[in-house]
Order: sequence, then structure tokens, then C-alpha cells
Amino acid sequence: MRVEFVHRTDGQMKASLFLEPRGRVREEVPVYSTIPSDMQSFKMWKTSWLTHNEYGKWKKGRWPEDLLGRLIPGKILSTRQVDGQGKKPFRGPIIAYRSFIIEAGSKKKLPLVVLGRLKKHVSPKDFEGLALNDEQRESLMADLKQDVWAPIAAWHPQPVSRRQEFDISDVLQFSVRYARALFFKDLTHGGWERFVETEAFK
Repeated sequence: MRVEFVHRTDGQMKASLFLEPRGRVREEVPVYSTIPSDMQSFKMWKTSWLTHNEYGKWKKGRWPEDLLGRLIPGKILSTRQVDGQGKKPFRGPIIAYRSFIIEAGSKKKLPLVVLGRLKKHVSPKDFEGLALNDEQRESLMADLKQDVWAPIAAWHPQPVSRRQEFDISDVLQFSVRYARALFFKDLTHGGWERFVETEAFK
């Protein structure tokens, strides 16, 4: 599925996805940018990146049901831009995942995380507001040239204000932990033992 929505780093809601998990009710899920707006968060974000070549192997590999739970396929039926405000939208391929855990004897739904191919979604212009020295800027430009998949948006589980604003670091931290669980089978980083189910939307 190719998505089109505006990337900004001020915590505004970017888009909503209309999803259909197989055998389950369709739903519309608002998602928010998880692309970081400071270098400390950027370094944390990089720990969740997977190269495009490794992503291809990951996608074709055996699904680790013992860790990530039963796989529930689904579809991204459509996307809707929520808050453009005259900004230029970007396009690119995405996938989205959402897992369930057992907590206090009940099945709990974790936030949806949207993963995208970085070079299709992000450009140096998105980081023009950062105060960087020459060495940091050079390092950032080199990072953005990498062909990797990364978490770029997520549904935020906490209530937000009427202006749909929130602390971007909240969703970024969760998204990094979740992407590491998916890509690298590193559930302990997120404080999880295993997922009971995982929905995969394409």
C-alpha cells in the first residue's frame, strides 16, 4: 500500500488508515509521525532500522509464532490525510503491524506501528530545524542516504488535546521497541515475553 500524508515534526496528527484485519471488523486508525526532531532521539530511532536487503529476507522468512504470536493478515484499504495545512505530502510504500499481549489475564491491544522505507518518506528538509554542527549534519546526511525500513508513524494510545498534539518522544520510544521486537525478535527491550497475536497490514 502506498500512503500519502504530510510529515511535520511539531506533533500534529498526520493521517488515518482504514484497516481490515482478516475476519475482524474494519476500523479507521489515526497515526502520528514518529520521525524524531532532535539528535538524541534520532540515535535511538536508528537502533530500530533494518536494511532493505535484510527486510526482504525478513519478509520471506518463517514467522516466529512462539515469540510474535499467531499472524493475522490484513489490508490497508485506504489512507486519509488529516492535517495538510498547505505542506507538501510525501509518498512511499508502508506496512503496519499491531500486536496483542496478555495482561492481568486479559488480551490487550498494543498501539499500531507504521513502517516505511526511509528514503521514500524522509528528506534532509525534514531536519532543517535542528541545530547541528558541521560534523553532526554530515553524519545525518549520510544516515538519510541509507536504504532502510524504519517506524515512521504510530497510533498514540493516550488522550491528546483538541489540537491533536502530543509529545512525539512518547510514540517514538514505543515504536523503536516494537520495531526491534518485529525485526530482531528483541521482545525483552520492550518488556514483553511474547505476543499472542500480531496483525499485519499491507
